[in-house]
Amino acid sequence: MPSSADPEASTLRDFAIRNGPEQLPLPADLMISYTVDNPNNVTLVIDVSQGSQTYRFLRDRLPGAGFTITADRQQSLTFSGHGWSGAYTVSQDLAGLTLRRP
Repeated sequence: MPSSADPEASTLRDFAIRNGPEQLPLPADLMISYTVDNPNNVTLVIDVSQGSQTYRFLRDRLPGAGFTITADRQQSLTFSGHGWSGAYTVSQDLAGLTLRRP
């Protein structure tokens, strides 16, 4: 069950990811294929069938969660907030989200 007040949103913790910003909104139905969960680096490889949908979700919800989108082009985003920087990109073959703590 999503821990967010938004029934369409979940957090990293809802997906058993211990690190990364707690405020990061993710689609509640996100299908994650692979994760890296380190204190200074979190990476999610996302089912490509959800790539465009996840891009739109992040684009719509990141600002309201306290993140600043620093670039947005061709289904790729870079953003920062809550002490983390992040990037999301989707192609025909892959979709991925990476978070880094500087």
